[in-house]
Amino acid sequence: GRHVGSMPKNRLEALPPDVLRQIFRLLADPFAPASACALVGCCRYTRSAFRSRATGADRTEVERLRLWWGRATAFCGSHRTTASHMRLATTVGLSESFAVAEAPTLA
Repeated sequence: GRHVGSMPKNRLEALPPDVLRQIFRLLADPFAPASACALVGCCRYTRSAFRSRATGADRTEVERLRLWWGRATAFCGSHRTTASHMRLATTVGLSESFAVAEAPTLA
C-alpha cells in the first residue's frame, strides 16, 4: 500500500496544475471574484498553480482575474451600477444592448 506520508494533503493536490487552472477559470467571475480568491488561498499548491503561467500564457490566472475585475469595476463605475446588479442581469441596455458577460471587455 501507499505510505500515508506520500499522500496529498487534500484532493486538490492530486490534480495537475493545468486542471486546477481550468477550475479557476470556471470560478473566476470578475463581478464576484471571492470564490476564485478563496481557491487561491486554499493551500500552497493551489497558490503556486494559479500564480504560475501556463505554457504559452501571457498572464497567470490571478493576473487575468485582477485585470478582468478591474475592467468590471471600471465598467460598473462608469455606468453607475454595481457588480451585484450586473450579476443579476442578463442584458444591459445602453446605446446598444449586450450580454452581461461581455461587460468587462467594454470598459
